[in-house]
Amino acid sequence: MKNQKEVATLNIIIEENEKLHQTQIESLKAQHEKELEAMKSNVNDVTGKLKHVFDQLSEILECPVCMEIPRGGPVYTCPNGHLVCKNCKSGSCPTCRVCMGNGKSLLAVTVIDNIEHNCKFVDCEEIFAVDKLEGHEKICKHRTVACPHNNCSEKIALSKLLDHLNNQTCSFDSRPKVIGSLSKSGSAS
Repeated sequence: MKNQKEVATLNIIIEENEKLHQTQIESLKAQHEKELEAMKSNVNDVTGKLKHVFDQLSEILECPVCMEIPRGGPVYTCPNGHLVCKNCKSGSCPTCRVCMGNGKSLLAVTVIDNIEHNCKFVDCEEIFAVDKLEGHEKICKHRTVACPHNNCSEKIALSKLLDHLNNQTCSFDSRPKVIGSLSKSGSAS
């Protein structure tokens, strides 16, 4: 009987401890979720601020002639601080019309080297660091290609080539022909 009482007492203690632990776990989960939400909010705030800074830098770096952000230097600057890319530099500043001179902005080149750039192809929305941009543009699915038909001189995005071939007189057959798998030598099997 004494053992049964002790077992019953221990069971009650265990149940109370389990309830206490469950309450503590739920409290910690709630606290963790609040902290996680606060961190997410902070990340969103920082991301928003960085985007704002990036947009401001992009606006300042954008050449007023070609309307593009240069991908490398030199970036020329007039005495009033306006920037012009190397391809568009002329005798006078396109913004304020003062003599351009040969001033270059090292800060602009540093920023250009450290921001992400948009792919140059219209339909592509990907962005890359300047050192990865050229590699992407060589294989971009939106890169410009020539129509393979001899009588067509149209240049079109690779991603739209099949539509072009299906909708134009460029295609001999309205359906693409499947070529057997290629061997390692490059010839069809």
